[in-house]
This record gives sequence, C-alpha cells and structure tokens, in this order.
Amino acid sequence: MPQAFVRFHLAILVMSATLVGCRAAPSTRAVEDSITTNDMQARISFLASDLLLGRATPSHGLDVAADYVASEFGRLGLEWPPGGYLQRYRLAVGDMGPSWTLVLRLDGRRVTLRHQEDFWGVPWAAGTVEGRVRFVGDRPAEAPVEGNETLWVARLSPTTTPREWLAVATRAGAVGLVLVVAGEAGPHVRDWLEEGQSAYELGDVEPSLPAVLVSQEPLMSAIERLGVEVQSPVAWTELDRSGVRIQLSADLRVETLTAPNVMGILPGSDERLRSEFVLISAHMDG
Repeated sequence: MPQAFVRFHLAILVMSATLVGCRAAPSTRAVEDSITTNDMQARISFLASDLLLGRATPSHGLDVAADYVASEFGRLGLEWPPGGYLQRYRLAVGDMGPSWTLVLRLDGRRVTLRHQEDFWGVPWAAGTVEGRVRFVGDRPAEAPVEGNETLWVARLSPTTTPREWLAVATRAGAVGLVLVVAGEAGPHVRDWLEEGQSAYELGDVEPSLPAVLVSQEPLMSAIERLGVEVQSPVAWTELDRSGVRIQLSADLRVETLTAPNVMGILPGSDERLRSEFVLISAHMDG
C-alpha cells in the first residue's frame, strides 16, 4: 500500500489523573525492575515481525498488533470502555488514478499538460469540468466572493494550503481550481507529492471540486502557445480577458475502510480527581 500522507495515533491508554493514588500502585523501584531487556526485546520482536507485514493502516498486520495490545491490557487488569478494548474507526482512502487530464484551449488551439510532470492531482478532488479561466491572486482571503462558475487559477504561496483554496473556491461557486506552484512553495509541494498517491482522512469524505497543482513554467508556456502574451505572473489578470478555457478531469477512487484503536482505563483512588482523565497515546502502525 502506498505511504499515507497522514499517520494516526492508534494505541490509546486512558488513565486517571491521580496516578500516585492508584489502587495497589507499585513502587518506582518495582516498576523499574519489571522493565527487562528480555521483555522489551520480546515485545519489539513480535511487533516488528515480518508476519505483521509492516502494520500498515489499515491491514491484517495492524489488526494482529491491536489484538496483542488488547490482550496485554486485559492481562494487566485495565478496565475497558463501553464496547471493549478494541474500537474501530472509519477511514476514507483516496487513490489518485492515472486518468488525470489538464487541457488549455483557445480559438481552436489546444495544449495538453503532462500529468505528474507538469501538474499533479489534489487529493479529494474528483470529476470532469470545463470553464473560462479566472485569475484570483495568491491569497484566499482576497479572492472574489463570487466564482460565477469560472475555473479559478490561483498562486499557491508558502503560507496557504490547497485545502484553504478548495474551501474558498467551493463556497464561491467555482467549477474547478488550478493552483500554480512557484518560488518558495515549489520544493515544499513537490516533497509532499512524492510521499505517495494515496491520501487518508478520518471518517467519510465527500470529493470536492476538481483541482490540480501545476508548475508555473509549463503553464505559462502553454498559455503563450495559445497566442496569449503573459509578461509575468503578476499580469495574469490578462487571462480573464483572453477567453482561455481549461478542461480538467480528476481521477479519484475513494474507499471507506476501518482501522483499530485500543483503549484501556486505569482508575485512580482519589475521590476528588478520579473523574478526571490523563490521556496517554501512542501509534502502533508501521
């Protein structure tokens, strides 16, 4: 499975706020003596075993690891929350397919940009749209209130994210979004895109309007090949008057899966503080 953009905290232990007042609390020395090299090596060897296949999220190996943690919680005498030690949560996985297209057209002329060379798909964007280009700048807060069913072209700055632009463009009624990557934003975005072709999100996800990230140089070259003279990125407002249209197809496959959390409760004895909680968490995926 491709490497996810997001890692989750998967093993969760809930403890009472009064650790000192826990029933039968062992001494510090007793706790230290219980942590042995052989015990740690046995646990790590099991979780790192090839049989668990890296414990990807989600996977059979991760389920085996969760069962192991739950059995240890039981052996240690931790209480379980409603539903038991094992809790499963919903996880939406979006895989970007190979059929993304980005085509610029004007007066019968047509220029096609190359997927994963000139442009890249944005996770959670899906569908095929075509619209007249509208350049909206490089700050979402200053973008037009109304999209007027245009296809937005915006510059992605180091202080903004694709999600911010998607939210603004969707509210404004744009049909699609082209985020131009240049300058300081370029290396950061490319590093992010190299992590994989899958995006993970908690819960269910509704695909947004189609959106792509495109390198500034090939986009400006394509516009010039259509016969539109663009002096600089600052002058891209000329696109609004040029009549250039963009056709964008976003190829996204979304599947909703489940993955495990493990939760246990160690109650304290202090009557005043026992209803408060300290949350200790760690992840058990690989």
